[in-house]
Amino acid sequence: MDKQAPCEAGTVDARMRPLTLSVAADRAAAKDAWDRLADSAPLMGAFATWGWHDAWFRHVAPEARPAVLLAAEEGGRVVGLAPFCERPWRDMGLTLPAFRFSGIDVVSADYMDLLAEPARRAEVRALVLDRLAAVARSGRLVVLAEIVRGSELDAALPEWLARNGFRHRIQEERVCPYLDLPATFDAYRASVSKNTRSLLNRRGRQLEEAGCELRKLAGRDEVAAFLPRLFELHEARWRQQGQTGTFIRPGFKEFLAEFVASGPAGVEPFVWALFEKGQAIAGLLFFRCGDTVVYYQGGWDPSSPHARLSPSFALMAKAIAGAIADGCRTFDFLRGDESYKRKFTETSRRTCTLLVAGGWRSRAYLSLLRLKDAVKRRLARPAPTVWDE
Repeated sequence: MDKQAPCEAGTVDARMRPLTLSVAADRAAAKDAWDRLADSAPLMGAFATWGWHDAWFRHVAPEARPAVLLAAEEGGRVVGLAPFCERPWRDMGLTLPAFRFSGIDVVSADYMDLLAEPARRAEVRALVLDRLAAVARSGRLVVLAEIVRGSELDAALPEWLARNGFRHRIQEERVCPYLDLPATFDAYRASVSKNTRSLLNRRGRQLEEAGCELRKLAGRDEVAAFLPRLFELHEARWRQQGQTGTFIRPGFKEFLAEFVASGPAGVEPFVWALFEKGQAIAGLLFFRCGDTVVYYQGGWDPSSPHARLSPSFALMAKAIAGAIADGCRTFDFLRGDESYKRKFTETSRRTCTLLVAGGWRSRAYLSLLRLKDAVKRRLARPAPTVWDE
């Protein structure tokens, strides 16, 4: 018998078993398939794992109803998965029934996508989009949040929207800086600006000369034990600016504590922290997923006399150097175009959120948003100059 020729990723081989799509309301029932398929979306990293979404449902969104879309072969083997849930969408005083990705709100996951075996990705995507079309026509608002511009999913959406005649809105377009890591830290240092190169050479040394210790905390127990101090430092940093920070959001601390302490084996949390006389005065939390290191959250004590030496810059430099030494290929800063990130890299991805309306209520909501946009543009327009006669 002839061997079957390999199928390129993203194409559909007619000899493959046809797929059917089902909805799993019990997320635990999808765990085995979810864990197996998580690696099929490497850009999602930790955000692709069952453990991330399970902790999110329990601590952040217990009112959300899981609606995991499972694409399976005739024998029941799951080859694709889309992590959705039913959770109301609240905006402008309105509450709309919505169908959207799980694992995002409050905890700020990025790069959302479908999970699928490479050879079945196109087929899974087609089935999921067909189901989303039916959901939109049923009146629910479909929310595809934090999808990557230029991804296969993003590329498939214009034709899908046009074919179904759906009203839609693109919003929350974000910049997500990242680094393609070179082979050595010296090579990285040579690639940045003269000012950044000077800071890379000086900041860590200045802090050590001031009696501080830059230390890496690794292992789930050690990182979990540090989290309460990280929460304090994060809140102190934002309090200085008259803001609260993100950890004040309900369920966030509990979510992160669980994910760090008992998350999936493929996600390794670690912290780079700055200590003075045994007390942490700055800390940054990272996750390593395969050959990628992701910066997730951080904080520092603005009242410390060492705050003027930019401890977070020194800690970030340590993390980048460590990622290179460990053979990682990517260092991701995730969403946000903050100026400090531009010191480390000039490369970025873009994400956006797509709102899709098929029912009259969701269409009316998008009309209200367009009206709101028009009013904003009108108010932002400079008033015409009035010349005295």
